Amino acid sequence: MGESMRFFCLILMLTLCLLIASKAAGQTACSKEQHNQASNEADRLDSWGSMHRFYIHYRQCDDGGIGEGVSESVTKLLANRWGDFAKLAAMSAAEPGFEKFVLRHVDATVPVETLRRISKNARERCQEKSELCKKVADAASLAIKEIRN
Repeated sequence: MGESMRFFCLILMLTLCLLIASKAAGQTACSKEQHNQASNEADRLDSWGSMHRFYIHYRQCDDGGIGEGVSESVTKLLANRWGDFAKLAAMSAAEPGFEKFVLRHVDATVPVETLRRISKNARERCQEKSELCKKVADAASLAIKEIRN
């Protein structure tokens, strides 16, 4: 077998492994219909229940403008509806992927004042000093640093 054929086989095997891994993780491509629906819903997620439903149905569409809309919704919930934090904690404990999704959206695309409020909530209003509270505070602090740099 020639060198170029070996290289081709290696690339083909890597591609197949990545495809199998993404299917095993439940990831699929975002169809045009899903993209349109996710785009309509992303900035109107007003509860952890609706956020979780979005995560289940549209996480494969989570980028660009949709991702920014989700970030706005996540941070509004963390900044303005801290009383619902226990729901987020329960959902995150049951599904660690959801926790990662939420934390990824505490980012520098939202106003610094919102991030400050989130940080304050996580530091001062956490009923029990949970690991999730620490992760939320850390994510908000990191995003504030990104904005300042």
